[in-house]
Amino acid sequence: MSYPGVEAHTRYAASRSALSALTGVEPLVPGFGPVINHVFPFRYRISIPPCPDFFPKDSRTVFVAVISASHHFEKRRAIRNTWRTHLNAAAQEDGPLPISVGFAFVLGLPNDDETQSRIEEENDLHGDIIQIEMADVYNSLPRKVLGTLNWLHANCSKVDFAFKVDDDVYVNVRNLVQFVRNHHRSYHSVFGYGNFDRVPMRLGDAMSPEHVKWTITFEEYPWNTYPNYMSGPAYVLHGSTIRLLLAACQTTPMIRLEDVYITSMCAEKAGVKMQFSVGPSWVYFDPGRMVPTACGLRQYIAWPSENHTHSHTAVENFYSLNKTRCETINADGTYTPVDPHEPVHFRFSQTKTPASSTMIEQN
Repeated sequence: MSYPGVEAHTRYAASRSALSALTGVEPLVPGFGPVINHVFPFRYRISIPPCPDFFPKDSRTVFVAVISASHHFEKRRAIRNTWRTHLNAAAQEDGPLPISVGFAFVLGLPNDDETQSRIEEENDLHGDIIQIEMADVYNSLPRKVLGTLNWLHANCSKVDFAFKVDDDVYVNVRNLVQFVRNHHRSYHSVFGYGNFDRVPMRLGDAMSPEHVKWTITFEEYPWNTYPNYMSGPAYVLHGSTIRLLLAACQTTPMIRLEDVYITSMCAEKAGVKMQFSVGPSWVYFDPGRMVPTACGLRQYIAWPSENHTHSHTAVENFYSLNKTRCETINADGTYTPVDPHEPVHFRFSQTKTPASSTMIEQN
């Protein structure tokens, strides 16, 4: 049986787990139904200043929230030394609208005092950590994203976009800035790479050990397909969705798969439009374990990266050092180089659409 919609999921999960409405908790949007999840009691061990402290007036704004595990010190160091260094520079490049960028790593609490001390020292040095008082385990990822949305709602409610990205993802900040400039009027939308007709992984299916975390039981989720959703490693939320998604999370039973829960179930409840990348330019794209070609990295906002330095070198070689180039194939079989600084245009569809690309890399 295919997924029947968020209301059917809510009725099933509420009945299965004997969920009842919380008392004394005001719903953000009364029409969404009874409150069953408390989305506001998050406490923050470490935080950064609220957005008005660092967002100037008369600019378009994006807040980059990097979801990171508490013990991922090296991944955070790699980001600070690579694509993080490009954020402010890219935002200040000439364009029709000035862009202001907020940034933070979002962590939970480790299970030992030594790691916590290292995190506090790290934040004393860099001042770029939001730490939610919650266990930092994979199955709590939906709550970590909720804690991020709650922080944004309280401290950054007027931001144009929130970019949720994992710490094993490299970001082409030039394309992120270009996206913000061109899509700031796309209200009530979430943007990303679409997953369609995906089948749930069940424990016992043939899989590698690292995939076990993505399994879900029939009792938790009795349907044989997921609703369409955005790939979790990187997606963009228009600022107008933050309050709506929090309200939907108040009233929608949680499942452990953050991308399905946030970008599909809660988005459906909130009436948020799902804007799937059509291509050849993508909010997020997975080229496998390889660093993208010059044409590839030119088209992506974000991609998975096992080694940020390798991706950063590829970006520098294309945009700054002219060591690699991207060319289009002409009808007569000749090639035309693409200017690295030519704007990239992102297209989206609210339905499944096949993608195509005509670019190849020439070294």
